[in-house]
Amino acid sequence: VSYMGNWIHGGSKCKDKKEEKTLERLKNETVLLLSFLGLLLYKRGDRKENYMENMPYLVGQLLKISDELHTLYCKVVRSGDVPPQLAGSALFTTAGETPYQAMAQLSLRMNPYITWAKQYRFKNISIKNEESWRARWYLNLYEDVANKLKVSVTGSTRFTDIEKAQLFIGYLASFPKRESSVTASDADNDHDNNGGGTNDEQ
Repeated sequence: VSYMGNWIHGGSKCKDKKEEKTLERLKNETVLLLSFLGLLLYKRGDRKENYMENMPYLVGQLLKISDELHTLYCKVVRSGDVPPQLAGSALFTTAGETPYQAMAQLSLRMNPYITWAKQYRFKNISIKNEESWRARWYLNLYEDVANKLKVSVTGSTRFTDIEKAQLFIGYLASFPKRESSVTASDADNDHDNNGGGTNDEQ
């Protein structure tokens, strides 16, 4: 999962055409895997409309958002020097075993990146893959997931195998498909005090 997370979420760079083809194949295989896991859950009577609101899936999304924001920070601040392991994927295994501990660790690791994003979202930067609206978008995704988590958090300290499957799906599933509707000018026109702004992705 750490390997796939880093490649798919931008943690590794393609050095040549061969690696680009490898990445594309990995993405296609991931789609098939997600479809298979979704089918297994469906056969059990677990509909996506339900488990997408459950804690395991939401924690998976939280890890994915963290990977994306961590990657953006590295591209902008560290001149594209993205580490081999991203903040979210590094905690995937921990999240499956002790989700509350994982979220506690994630809050500490992501705090400096979130603080940076709250400033960067107003910069009106339009450089490809470094757009400042992306920071605004990720902050809003955090907010959306947090609002859902506060009503779906359970007393369980460990996930069952089914819940781990939901965690995995949440980690690899796409975000809401509204990324193209967000622009840097949108961010500049709304200087609110909230952590986010719009619900988006490609």
